Amino acid sequence: MGLRVDSYGRVSLKRRVDPKTFFASGGSGKLDERTEVFLYPHEPHARQRDGMPSGVYAWSDREAFDVGSYHAYNLWRSLLATLLGTTDRAIWKNPRPGPFVEIINFADNEGFFGPVTSGKLAADFAAWRPRAEEFAAGFEGPREGRWFMETYDGFAKAFRHAAAHGEGVVQFH
Repeated sequence: MGLRVDSYGRVSLKRRVDPKTFFASGGSGKLDERTEVFLYPHEPHARQRDGMPSGVYAWSDREAFDVGSYHAYNLWRSLLATLLGTTDRAIWKNPRPGPFVEIINFADNEGFFGPVTSGKLAADFAAWRPRAEEFAAGFEGPREGRWFMETYDGFAKAFRHAAAHGEGVVQFH
């Protein structure tokens, strides 16, 4: 089992969902193939959802990519913090505004990023790409550098997609 990232364009709320009772009630929340349930059970990181409530949302288009195992994702996230000249733990302890803070200081298995945060992260990924390439070139082997950049580019594409379609979101499963 690993982390899957979906990017949705033009989402609109169809029905609110209480994350605390949603799974206990056995509800799937699916209305049809163009709806998705966005839950946000981790309140300490609620700012990433940009005020959007947990609920069933309709969407116009979706892109997805598999990040890999949770272990691989957490290693990549740690390397992203290293690219910034810090550690993931330092960001978790004191999450001040800055590049990539929203993704580094985020639950690794579920939750979603709202449209404003998606746009901010899309800009971060675009601005930092040259430095990320240079950073990845310094890895011991080309395979590791390629993996870092493929993951970097997957996230960049997801956030760019959500930002480009207005009212888009990025969801972790």
